[in-house]
Amino acid sequence: MWVPSLEVSSCDHLKYVLSTSMMKGLVQLQELRISSCELVEEVLLKDISVEDQLEVVLLPRMKTLELKGLPNLKSFCSINGILQLSSLQFLKVTNCPMMKIFASFLNQSNLRFGNQVSNEFFGGEILLLMLEKLSIEDLSSSTGPWHNQLPYDSFHQLKKLKVKRCKKLLRLVPKLKDLNKLYVEECDSLGEILGIEQSIGGGYENHLVCMLRDVNLQNLPKLVEIWWNKDLNGILNYPMFSSLKVIKCDGLMKVFSVSVIKHFLHLEELYLANCLVMKEVIADDEWKGYAGENAVFPQLHSLGLVNLPNVTSFCAGVFMVEFPSLEYINLEACPDMRTFSLGPLVAPKLNAIVLENGEQLWKDDLNNTIKHLFMTKE
Repeated sequence: MWVPSLEVSSCDHLKYVLSTSMMKGLVQLQELRISSCELVEEVLLKDISVEDQLEVVLLPRMKTLELKGLPNLKSFCSINGILQLSSLQFLKVTNCPMMKIFASFLNQSNLRFGNQVSNEFFGGEILLLMLEKLSIEDLSSSTGPWHNQLPYDSFHQLKKLKVKRCKKLLRLVPKLKDLNKLYVEECDSLGEILGIEQSIGGGYENHLVCMLRDVNLQNLPKLVEIWWNKDLNGILNYPMFSSLKVIKCDGLMKVFSVSVIKHFLHLEELYLANCLVMKEVIADDEWKGYAGENAVFPQLHSLGLVNLPNVTSFCAGVFMVEFPSLEYINLEACPDMRTFSLGPLVAPKLNAIVLENGEQLWKDDLNNTIKHLFMTKE
């Protein structure tokens, strides 16, 4: 049976969409989208005839899977074996509040992480070898997408990860090496993104290259540290990193330690807003092994600092800060900012800062401009 695409929407009497006995007839299925079905509890129903048999559930050609607005969905399937979605490239799960795990594995001895039932969304024997884009939104039960140690070869091709409004998410441990884009928003309980030791498999390797380009962290009230500031051994390098936005992260007191700046030489855009306890963007290291180093952002051309009420300066340490490409600064509602840098400052292309009302201000250099702005507010 040739069925390349299947979409099921607003079928309010369905409890299941497919059964395992139908799999042989759906080997050509490439796209599966299910939305707004009030009673659906599982997408794939296990046949009673194979109840006690170990099985491998295959959808070998499926590239896209979207599950949206399914208020009673508990899991994609419950099986006694392994789920293989070996061609899946895009997975999106949105507004499925009862969904604690992606797949329920009835034979718990099959679980990779022991005999206990996993509380991770992707616990158990699931193979997602080709997955490139993963979006998880509005899941209220799961505490994390996966265990620290990722299952088999799954997720190693992941390029884009978006996690939004997952209220019980405590920790996020993405596979950094090939990830390009990381968006984490509105996760009220999230306290940690990435443990470096878990991300690289427990061993410290020098100069691990991470392909991250774009990071957006927004509305994360319990996040108190960004992972790269724990990397005192200089394990991680970010040769493609170009854009960072941090918005409404009220536990963060800094964005960078001075010792890690050298790993962000390609940063082009930095936007920080509504972080109420942040004191400086670049903090001097508590460990003074990096004394005397400069902070250089060779490609940074745009900087936004908006509603940071406790920021007193961009960087607190007495070291040189260089912005050879910086052309634009938007500064709004930073009432305690007395100076931009305590040490020498180089920004040859900058000739004004933009304030709340679009007005431009400039007093010879950036430090003098900030000082003038602070004094006029007193």
